[in-house]
Amino acid sequence: MTSVDPNRRYPKLSFVVLHFGTPTLTLECLESIQRAAQRPNIEIILVDNGSQPDEYALLDRDLAARGVKVDHIIRLDQNMGFSCGMNAGIEVAAGNLVIALNSDTLVGKQLPTLLMRHAVNDDDRIGFYAIPVFNARWTDGRMIPTSGLQAEVTALTWYVSCLPACRHQIASRYILGPPGCAVVMTRRFISHMVATYGFVYDPQFFLYGEDVDLFLRARRQGFRTESVESPFDSEQVIWHVGSANSMIRTLDREASLAACVLSGCLRNVLRHAGTLELLPLLFLQICFRIAFCALYWRRHSWGEVRILALAGIPVRLKRSNWKRKGPFFLAGLIALIYRRPGLWARPWRRGSISELKKRWRQTERHPSMMIDRP
Repeated sequence: MTSVDPNRRYPKLSFVVLHFGTPTLTLECLESIQRAAQRPNIEIILVDNGSQPDEYALLDRDLAARGVKVDHIIRLDQNMGFSCGMNAGIEVAAGNLVIALNSDTLVGKQLPTLLMRHAVNDDDRIGFYAIPVFNARWTDGRMIPTSGLQAEVTALTWYVSCLPACRHQIASRYILGPPGCAVVMTRRFISHMVATYGFVYDPQFFLYGEDVDLFLRARRQGFRTESVESPFDSEQVIWHVGSANSMIRTLDREASLAACVLSGCLRNVLRHAGTLELLPLLFLQICFRIAFCALYWRRHSWGEVRILALAGIPVRLKRSNWKRKGPFFLAGLIALIYRRPGLWARPWRRGSISELKKRWRQTERHPSMMIDRP
């Protein structure tokens, strides 16, 4: 990690955008940051994750034509995956807060003003800030912001992947972290993770599952997520092109990407599961993988199904990482199934059946949306 010079004035916010194969989305994302930028308190970092030369040249030309100033551009020789790409950007980031953005996001004009209020927070146990994320539609080659709330926080699904959720749906202790498309990290948290693990995002996760691993390691180190209140009309939010059902979309993808989903899930179970919950969770993993491969076989060839069946096997276990709070550490965080909160994870514990039904109807008005990365 880059050393910090105490005599230099550093920006308060660092936006890190990872680009691979989505020049139009990336351009719109960077433009939205530029509109919201309050120089010199903001820096923009673009990580090009091994794009083809002609694709990068097109993006570079459009950035110049639209007057978008990028403070740091990091070009990787090949696609190193989401984790390595983000780590490369975080390494040069100097802000008090670092915002790791998916390229299919838009930044509200007033978001930097909101975040800068928290950039000097003295609470050293805050690892993340959770910003409200609203849906954006992809129409005619453009991202169109909407007023539909996508997520404010994330929790775990039953197959150990991250699921965006609304805070009012789940009890605070089941909140795992911020939405994975816009992870706001504090400087203390980044320094601690680098000193402890040698990285922020684990490079062993190429794509998918790295956010679960990051949030679980953060909680294990005593860091928590602070929710940031922000109404839609204030433009102190993020918009993201989400997918209503990531599972269905994953079935349509090539085997190499679908394998990243399965291997990420398995890796997180082996790395974070408690002693007594390991076997039950592995059994669920096997059942989930068999069902997924059977559905995948209906749309693809046997050779691609074989890639999925072996994805993430074998996974090297690191016993030094197995530091948990109790034998049911992971199972106690599993909060959402099929985009709805489990009974144990809801924010209420007592009350009549009619009151529970009333609160459930309120929950139904703001359904969570799965995040689908580019």
